[in-house]
Amino acid sequence: MHDKQDASHLNGLCRNACNNYITISDYLARHCRAVGNITVVVVFIIMTIIITILIIINIIVKVVVVVVVLVVVVVVVVVVVVVVVVIVTVVIKYLMLRRNKNRT
Repeated sequence: MHDKQDASHLNGLCRNACNNYITISDYLARHCRAVGNITVVVVFIIMTIIITILIIINIIVKVVVVVVVLVVVVVVVVVVVVVVVVIVTVVIKYLMLRRNKNRT
């Protein structure tokens, strides 16, 4: 539950970053002609890097959640199989012992 909350929070951050990116680029395109195109390019690059990092973090969080779920599922399956095998072998040994006792 906590991981899903973190993932949705990161999705929100990504969305906000993308919206801010568009807003800032529009603002710069309209108001920063006097400052020059270098400022626009620098801010554009910085925003692109920030958005890329947020998206990568978002993907990593999703991958980690999937891996954790898979590991838990595998561990549960292995434990169930081991328990079933142990129970079956114990029951078979018990039945064999009873059969042998009945013969004598």
